[in-house]
Amino acid sequence: MVKHWQFDLVNPTHIRIDMKKISGIPAADRAGVAVTPLFKDAQEDVRLERCEAGAAVTLDRVSGAELFVLEDAFVEAGETFARHDWLRLPDGAPVTAETGLECASVWVKSGYLRCAAAPAAN
Repeated sequence: MVKHWQFDLVNPTHIRIDMKKISGIPAADRAGVAVTPLFKDAQEDVRLERCEAGAAVTLDRVSGAELFVLEDAFVEAGETFARHDWLRLPDGAPVTAETGLECASVWVKSGYLRCAAAPAAN
């Protein structure tokens, strides 16, 4: 999933992971959240987050992030984000979300927005 110059043009790294075959690690600072790291470098952190039903999840001042809902839903700032919905958060925006009656799975990419730039004109 890549949109709007959100990848490093000089980094040709391709990664393929079957997310159904790996489990998450409990997030030490967020109860009810398991994190599966997918990719991380100096500019970005890509991960799968699975949140228990009814979990309240807070991230303080993320460095720009995109969240793509893979399963179930969550509510953030009064808006419901269901399966295949996309949420883009600007650099410095806090996030407070709550999951529904099922365990929500969310693909998260953070950090890159502070480094994103339009490609040079040809």
